[in-house]
Amino acid sequence: MEVEREKAAVTLKGGAGHLRLVVPEGIPDSDVWSGLEKTVEGARHLLEGGRVVLDLQGRPISSAFIGRLLTDVVWKHGLNLLSWVSFDNEGLKLLRSAGLAVGEPMAPVPEMRAARSFQTLLVERSLRSGQKVEHPGDVFVVGHVNDGAEIVSAGNIVVWGRLQGLVHAGAEGNISSRVIAKSFEATQVRIGRLFSTFDSASPWYGKSVLFAVEGDTLIAKELP
Repeated sequence: MEVEREKAAVTLKGGAGHLRLVVPEGIPDSDVWSGLEKTVEGARHLLEGGRVVLDLQGRPISSAFIGRLLTDVVWKHGLNLLSWVSFDNEGLKLLRSAGLAVGEPMAPVPEMRAARSFQTLLVERSLRSGQKVEHPGDVFVVGHVNDGAEIVSAGNIVVWGRLQGLVHAGAEGNISSRVIAKSFEATQVRIGRLFSTFDSASPWYGKSVLFAVEGDTLIAKELP
C-alpha cells in the first residue's frame, strides 16, 4: 500500500489580494523559528510591499510566542501584517487583547467578476491527503475528502461522501455560500472569513449537514 507523507514545514502561499504565511500546528517548536527565517528570507522579493496573513492553524499560542513572532519575524523583516488566523481559542483571546487583527480578511470582489457566472466543477473521485482543489465557482465532489485534503471555492461546496479535510466556501467573501456534507467528520469549516471548529463529540459528526452563515455566525443544520 502506498503511503504519502510530507514533513510539515513553514510555507508561503498566495491568497486573494494577500500572501499567507502558514506555520503548521504539527511542526516542532524547535523548527518554527528556523523555518520562518528560511521561508521569509527566501521570499523577500514577494513579501516587499505585499500584505501578509499569518496562519497559525491550531497551534497553541502564548504571550511569549506572540512577542517573539513580532520581534523576530514581523518587525525584523518589515512584514505588512494584515491579520492573524488561529483555531486556538485561548490564543485568539491573547491576540485580541493585544489589539491585533484576527480572522480571515475580506477579499474585495471586483464588480465585473461578481457579475460573471462559473460552471460547477464536478470532481468524480475522492481527494487524498495533500491534494487541493481551487475553483472560482461551485464544487461538487462525488467521493470522499480525506483528512489533509483541501477544497477552496468562491461558491458552494458539496461533498457527496465523507468530509474529513478542510473546505473553504465563499473564499472571495461571498457569505451566502453553503457547505453540504453527506457524512461530516471534519475538524473545521470556513465560509467567507468565518470558521468553526469541531471534534468527534460534535452533534453533527457522522451526519448529513448543511453549513451556512446567518448574521455574523456560521451555523450547522442536520439534513434528512
